[in-house]
Amino acid sequence: MKKIYYGLPLMVAGIFLAGCKAEVYTSVSYNFLKDEEVKHIPGHIVMEVTSCSDYEDSRKPSSALTELVQSMPQVFSGAEFVECYRSGMDSLARFSIPIAISRVWGEFSDTGTVNIFHGEEALLAMGVPPELRSRIENILQSNPMAPNIDMSFGFTFFNDSGGSLEASVLGAWVNNSPYVITRFEIEPYSEIEVDMSDVAMDYAYEGNFSAILLN
Repeated sequence: MKKIYYGLPLMVAGIFLAGCKAEVYTSVSYNFLKDEEVKHIPGHIVMEVTSCSDYEDSRKPSSALTELVQSMPQVFSGAEFVECYRSGMDSLARFSIPIAISRVWGEFSDTGTVNIFHGEEALLAMGVPPELRSRIENILQSNPMAPNIDMSFGFTFFNDSGGSLEASVLGAWVNNSPYVITRFEIEPYSEIEVDMSDVAMDYAYEGNFSAILLN
């Protein structure tokens, strides 16, 4: 997870001051990655908020949620509010966002959102465009009480290639188990769940493509 401690002034600050965790996730298939006509795939981002509902009238959204809903499209292009719900003691707001697919290593095809890469260099890599990082940082208000922001990325990969796929993982959680420099086989028509490591997320946040799965 990428921990962000910035505090740059902007009028609209509620998006990240309202919460301290941001989880981006998506699902992708092998054939979608190979299809050059596919430019974006659906994704989601889940943000922590102080409360989903208003303290005085639970039928109304909280001010934190209202501000988050208004602010999110200024950070992630195409972001749309889906729902706000409780999970244990946490209140979480979920938004749909497009995830861009880049096919040229080192080039972001859409600077308005998270990019994933597929090509000779990697079966799947993830990167945060500098423009997106700048919007994330600029949306934070100078506030000594602002929480730390933990940003993470995970995805489900479905092998619909018709055969087995061999892949190497450099350092990530695969199906909730840690792997470091490990080669494994993905069976036909099966899926794996992958979560980036802290180091990989940090590297991606610096404006690089961070390889997660290698061919």
